[in-house]
Amino acid sequence: MSVNGNGIKTVIVNMAEVAKALGRPPTYPTKYFGCELGAQTQFDFKNERFIVNDSCCVRNARTPRPT
Repeated sequence: MSVNGNGIKTVIVNMAEVAKALGRPPTYPTKYFGCELGAQTQFDFKNERFIVNDSCCVRNARTPRPT
């Protein structure tokens, strides 16, 4: 996780491996996280960085969802 001027950016470092295990491109699960968290996403294919923007990610990712 890194802070950059206008908010927090969460870099999902192992998204390529996760996506490979799911049999999907890395953009699919990254976009899913963005939709679930109500945050924007960014993709840096050259450096294999998959980023979810916004501070809500940190709060929601650490708080279990009620079932």
